[in-house]
Amino acid sequence: MRYKNLGLRRQHAATRCLSLRCRALLARMPGLEVKEMTAPEQCCGFGGTFAVKFEEISTRICDQKCDDIKASGAETLVLGDLGCMLNIEGRLRRRGEQTRVLHVAEVLAGVPGSEGSNQ
Repeated sequence: MRYKNLGLRRQHAATRCLSLRCRALLARMPGLEVKEMTAPEQCCGFGGTFAVKFEEISTRICDQKCDDIKASGAETLVLGDLGCMLNIEGRLRRRGEQTRVLHVAEVLAGVPGSEGSNQ
């Protein structure tokens, strides 16, 4: 297992990016340390066409999310929503951040190189 510190993000209440069940499963995985963000429920600013129509606002919202991720000290961010995942990872890369971004299924399935893997 390469990384221990997981930053968990829950999406806005409407769709729940990372459900409580997923969080409970991750918490039971040996060797993983879960680090909470200050505002895990805060939207990442994607919202489909919102990011296109209101690019500046969307970018500022995502920057706030990225700041929260960095402040958590997590090496890896785990999400359950692909739209949020693409938006946040893209912003992290444009900012030069090295935080890994994984879908919760990758971690739970033990995909090589993810937290659930022995590789």
